[in-house]
Amino acid sequence: MSVAVASDQSFLEAIRTVGEEIAAPNADDVDREARFPAETVEALRKNEALSAFVPSELGGAGVSFEALAGACFSNRPKPSPAGSTLAIERLISPPVPTSEVTDAINLCSETTSRR
Repeated sequence: MSVAVASDQSFLEAIRTVGEEIAAPNADDVDREARFPAETVEALRKNEALSAFVPSELGGAGVSFEALAGACFSNRPKPSPAGSTLAIERLISPPVPTSEVTDAINLCSETTSRR
Protein backbone atom coordinates (compact mmCIF):
# COMPACT_ATOMS: atom_id res chain seq x y z
CA MET A 1 0.00 0.00 0.00
CA SER A 2 1.37 3.39 -0.94
CA VAL A 3 1.81 6.21 1.56
CA ALA A 4 -0.77 8.27 -0.38
CA VAL A 5 -3.40 5.52 -0.14
CA ALA A 6 -2.70 5.05 3.58
CA SER A 7 -3.00 8.81 4.09
CA ASP A 8 -6.29 8.89 2.18
CA GLN A 9 -7.68 5.98 4.21
CA SER A 10 -6.63 7.56 7.51
CA PHE A 11 -8.20 10.85 6.46
CA LEU A 12 -11.49 9.21 5.48
CA GLU A 13 -11.60 7.22 8.72
CA ALA A 14 -11.02 10.41 10.74
CA ILE A 15 -13.87 12.13 8.88
CA ARG A 16 -16.18 9.17 9.55
CA THR A 17 -15.26 9.20 13.24
CA VAL A 18 -15.85 12.95 13.60
CA GLY A 19 -19.16 12.55 11.78
CA GLU A 20 -20.36 9.69 13.95
CA GLU A 21 -19.05 10.84 17.33
CA ILE A 22 -19.33 14.64 17.15
CA ALA A 23 -21.23 16.02 14.16
CA ALA A 24 -24.18 13.61 14.11
CA PRO A 25 -25.00 13.87 17.85
CA ASN A 26 -24.98 17.67 17.55
CA ALA A 27 -26.67 18.00 14.15
CA ASP A 28 -30.21 18.51 15.45
CA ASP A 29 -29.08 21.24 17.84
CA VAL A 30 -27.02 22.94 15.11
CA ASP A 31 -30.09 22.96 12.85
CA ARG A 32 -32.61 23.88 15.55
CA GLU A 33 -30.51 26.74 16.95
CA ALA A 34 -29.16 27.77 13.52
CA ARG A 35 -25.70 27.86 15.01
CA PHE A 36 -22.22 27.29 13.66
CA PRO A 37 -21.02 23.69 14.33
CA ALA A 38 -17.97 24.81 16.33
CA GLU A 39 -17.44 21.40 17.97
CA THR A 40 -17.30 19.70 14.57
CA VAL A 41 -14.90 22.25 13.10
CA GLU A 42 -12.69 21.93 16.20
CA ALA A 43 -12.65 18.13 15.84
CA LEU A 44 -11.80 18.45 12.15
CA ARG A 45 -8.98 20.86 13.08
CA LYS A 46 -7.62 18.48 15.74
CA ASN A 47 -7.64 15.67 13.19
CA GLU A 48 -5.79 17.94 10.73
CA ALA A 49 -8.64 17.58 8.26
CA LEU A 50 -8.73 21.30 7.47
CA SER A 51 -5.23 21.10 6.00
CA ALA A 52 -5.56 17.59 4.59
CA PHE A 53 -5.42 18.68 0.94
CA VAL A 54 -2.37 20.88 1.48
CA PRO A 55 0.69 19.09 0.06
CA SER A 56 2.79 17.31 2.69
CA GLU A 57 5.86 19.36 1.75
CA LEU A 58 3.90 22.44 2.83
CA GLY A 59 2.78 20.95 6.15
CA GLY A 60 -0.51 19.30 5.19
CA ALA A 61 -1.45 15.65 4.90
CA GLY A 62 -1.39 15.72 1.10
CA VAL A 63 -4.51 13.59 0.69
CA SER A 64 -5.80 13.07 -2.83
CA PHE A 65 -8.43 15.19 -4.48
CA GLU A 66 -10.62 12.07 -4.66
CA ALA A 67 -10.34 11.53 -0.89
CA LEU A 68 -11.29 15.15 -0.22
CA ALA A 69 -14.33 14.83 -2.48
CA GLY A 70 -15.19 11.46 -0.93
CA ALA A 71 -15.11 12.99 2.54
CA CYS A 72 -18.11 15.12 1.58
CA PHE A 73 -20.25 12.00 1.83
CA SER A 74 -20.31 8.92 3.99
CA ASN A 75 -21.45 5.46 2.95
CA ARG A 76 -24.90 6.30 4.28
CA PRO A 77 -27.72 7.56 2.07
CA LYS A 78 -27.41 11.14 3.33
CA PRO A 79 -24.35 13.43 3.48
CA SER A 80 -22.02 13.04 6.42
CA PRO A 81 -22.33 16.01 8.81
CA ALA A 82 -18.54 16.18 9.20
CA GLY A 83 -18.05 15.86 5.46
CA SER A 84 -20.57 18.60 4.81
CA THR A 85 -18.88 20.86 7.37
CA LEU A 86 -15.51 20.14 5.76
CA ALA A 87 -16.93 20.93 2.32
CA ILE A 88 -18.41 24.21 3.58
CA GLU A 89 -15.13 25.16 5.27
CA ARG A 90 -13.25 24.49 2.02
CA LEU A 91 -15.62 26.80 0.16
CA ILE A 92 -15.09 29.58 2.70
CA SER A 93 -11.29 29.52 2.46
CA PRO A 94 -10.12 27.09 -0.23
CA PRO A 95 -6.42 26.20 0.00
CA VAL A 96 -6.44 25.03 -3.62
CA PRO A 97 -6.95 26.66 -6.99
CA THR A 98 -10.54 27.57 -7.78
CA SER A 99 -10.85 25.04 -10.62
CA GLU A 100 -10.06 22.20 -8.20
CA VAL A 101 -12.68 23.42 -5.72
CA THR A 102 -15.21 23.62 -8.56
CA ASP A 103 -14.33 20.07 -9.61
CA ALA A 104 -14.88 18.85 -6.01
CA ILE A 105 -18.27 20.54 -5.84
CA ASN A 106 -19.27 19.01 -9.17
CA LEU A 107 -18.11 15.56 -8.08
CA CYS A 108 -20.06 15.85 -4.82
CA SER A 109 -23.15 17.05 -6.69
CA GLU A 110 -22.93 14.14 -9.13
CA THR A 111 -22.67 11.68 -6.24
CA THR A 112 -25.73 13.21 -4.56
CA SER A 113 -27.83 13.17 -7.72
CA ARG A 114 -27.14 9.45 -8.23
CA ARG A 115 -28.62 8.55 -4.83
